[in-house]
Amino acid sequence: MKKILVTGLVALALMMGTGSAMALLLTDATTDVGSIDTLLFSTSLKNSGEQTELDWVNDILELSGDEMYLSFIKDTNSADPWTWYATDTAGIFAYELQSVPVHFLIKTGVIKVDGEKTDTHFLYSNEAGTGWAVIDLSELGVTDLTKIAKLSHLDEFGDTTVSQPPPFDSAPVPEPATMLLFGTGLAGLLSSKLRKKNKG
Repeated sequence: MKKILVTGLVALALMMGTGSAMALLLTDATTDVGSIDTLLFSTSLKNSGEQTELDWVNDILELSGDEMYLSFIKDTNSADPWTWYATDTAGIFAYELQSVPVHFLIKTGVIKVDGEKTDTHFLYSNEAGTGWAVIDLSELGVTDLTKIAKLSHLDEFGDTTVSQPPPFDSAPVPEPATMLLFGTGLAGLLSSKLRKKNKG
């Protein structure tokens, strides 16, 4: 019985490690924006032209042939101000995208941290596959939301809502509830096996 209890506690502890896959909510506590998107690469391109950015994304992701991105959706702040929403986690903000991209690129103006210029182009993977860009401001070298106004534009690559498939498939991140269900099933099987072993 002691072994079953220890095994169950170990399984529960392992499943608690999946907490990073939990969804973030806007501060309205009703809008699920997914999880923090992964910053893949950053750089400072000398030219922010559309073709330059497209070539850099294809090159850095090592895409070729049919996998290559040929175009993207560009969000700019010229029509209306950027609307970044606070989430229920400090320092994490979300922006509603025009599509459900596989990747997105954020281009900032020059931001200085401790007198040093940071990168200006940040490529993210849309982890939760939602219509939200969810970023940790500290990855951009920004300490507060007022400096986010230095954004120039945001490019969306690989719209998953159209019939064209994304350039490559990424493994889905298991949800914590799924892992809990899986772990409970394993504990049940182990318990059943140990009971049979003790009886026979």
